[in-house]
Amino acid sequence: MAYSAALLGWGSEVLGFDSPRSADHSWGPRLQIFWLPTAVLTPVRSPPCSPGSFRRPSAATPPSSPTARTLTAPPGHWVQVTRLRSWLEGQLAFDPAQPVGLLDWLATPTQRLAEVTAGAVFHDGLGELTQARARLAWFPDDVWLYVLACQWQRIAQEEAFPGRCSEAGDALGSAIVTARLARDLMRLCLLMARGRPDLAGSAWNARRSLRSRCQYPLGGGTASCLTYPCVRRP
Repeated sequence: MAYSAALLGWGSEVLGFDSPRSADHSWGPRLQIFWLPTAVLTPVRSPPCSPGSFRRPSAATPPSSPTARTLTAPPGHWVQVTRLRSWLEGQLAFDPAQPVGLLDWLATPTQRLAEVTAGAVFHDGLGELTQARARLAWFPDDVWLYVLACQWQRIAQEEAFPGRCSEAGDALGSAIVTARLARDLMRLCLLMARGRPDLAGSAWNARRSLRSRCQYPLGGGTASCLTYPCVRRP
């Protein structure tokens, strides 16, 4: 029977940012197996999982993941067997097998797109998963330019505020606004380097991969606003 197998969807391991800390939440064997709509599956019992083979997932489970399991529940797995098109439509709210429209690109969170286009594909006997990921690999040029312009606009709306907060004697407010600007600038660098801003933690981890692709400085040289001098206009 033709099938495809991959590790997609939620989870830092899909985006390549897994670490030992990741084992304290939503952790365990996980996989998607996609099959043809015309295929008939015979239910089989899942192989028994040895309690010592992996640690149990905690109750802190993402909304899009299976029902939360407590620490007292027996070990299990998150292997999904489903139709590819149904899974993609549930993930994206549109069918990438059809032409992707402008509203589809603009209305879909970059996190959702990253969850489909990142992650490992172990086998694509259907051939459809590779095609869908290729269609969603990156924005069309006109959409990309629009998204970049929107990100520049976000920065332009607040770039003067750290200095103005400092002029008003609000050092803490200046630091808060600067931190927000640093986050928006990081997202801009990711977009310019064809990287999708996704989870907040992943966005900062992505700085490592950007160093080799982005010609713009990505170091930790952001000025401390707590010592930002008052700006006096002549």
